[in-house]
Amino acid sequence: MMKKAKKLFQLFFIFMLISTTFMFSGCKKNSTEKQTITLGFLSWYNETTMDPVLKAFKKKNPNIKIDLQYAPPIQNYIQKFQVLYSSNSLPDIFVTSAENKNDVMNNKMAKDLTSLPNVANLSEANKKTYTDDNGKLIAFAPDGWFAGIFVNKTLLREKGLNVPANYSEYIAAMRTLKSKGIEPWAFSSTNLYDPLQGYVETETISKDADYDKKVDSGKLKYKDGWTVPIQKWYDDYVKTGYANKADLGITGDQAMQEWATGKAAFTVGATWNPVSVAKLNPKLDYTLLPWFGTDNKTTYLTGAAGVGWSINSKTTHSDEAMTFLKYLTSNEGIQLFEGKANGVVAVKGIDYTIDAHLKDCYPYFTSGKIYLPAVSWKYSDALGDILLKYSQNIVGGSAKPEDLITAMDKKWTDLEAAS
Repeated sequence: MMKKAKKLFQLFFIFMLISTTFMFSGCKKNSTEKQTITLGFLSWYNETTMDPVLKAFKKKNPNIKIDLQYAPPIQNYIQKFQVLYSSNSLPDIFVTSAENKNDVMNNKMAKDLTSLPNVANLSEANKKTYTDDNGKLIAFAPDGWFAGIFVNKTLLREKGLNVPANYSEYIAAMRTLKSKGIEPWAFSSTNLYDPLQGYVETETISKDADYDKKVDSGKLKYKDGWTVPIQKWYDDYVKTGYANKADLGITGDQAMQEWATGKAAFTVGATWNPVSVAKLNPKLDYTLLPWFGTDNKTTYLTGAAGVGWSINSKTTHSDEAMTFLKYLTSNEGIQLFEGKANGVVAVKGIDYTIDAHLKDCYPYFTSGKIYLPAVSWKYSDALGDILLKYSQNIVGGSAKPEDLITAMDKKWTDLEAAS
């Protein structure tokens, strides 16, 4: 009898041990399933633009939380990016642009995204822009973009003016507006040089598409292609007071609000702006104009492949980050994103309609009449910093146009010697 009881006790003990093991195993599994992973995301698109795609992603992936950290483009974003990278605090996901892609590639900051499903449908131009020398795609850019001059047509009509169609009409319109007490331009501290880039496009690049390659080969210098554009920018915008010291304290959002509410006729406009303009003044009648060449014939737009999403090569949440990127770059994710971003989609199979305020300039994008110095510059970060600094100093009165030229050529020479 005692042996039988002992045997039953042993069987009971084994049963309880197995049950307990399964119970704790199940608890551990459930605990893992419910664990929330937070991914940091450094974006230069704000919450309004990103909200639809982030909400849709959360519904499909409730255990992955996205901590969006917004820094407005371009220089504010680049500066924050550089600070975070230098302090080893770069988030799991970040934006790679023309201005920081060389740093991302050279320092191997990003994971290879070549295996993402929609890469096969991505335009060759966008793939080329963000593919490194080893053939790795370090950022997925779903669209392209272009920028030029937003014109407040409502304000022009009120002042008896037509929308300018060439350089002469544009200069005359600004002069007339100023005489009537209306500010021709709404500038911010970080886009003072945009018209200067426009003159580089119309006066230099339109005549020699390989100009930047010739600079990097040592055949030409920046003084050969930037001297005339800088002087034209200075004469047309700075000497006239259209760009002035007050602009040094204005943010991009403030400049856009000033323009949209009728306090200025022109401002820098890009494919991502119509979303915010609709909130500022939904009834505003406006359109996008190209940069006008001084010959009254040449026109160009600033533009390039859009910014790309990258995964930090040092992320500790690689699987979750890839899950997020797969959704962002899916057809559904791109459609939700572009519904707010209003970019020019560069992925085949995506159904979208370009914003009506941008459609007149869309042919510039399709025909390649777009240019961005930072895309072509060998030392884009360093030269971009100089362009920002000296354009501000020139407007502020502490530098002359020729100082910018000298600084650009010196920086290129110094960096080339150190490379």
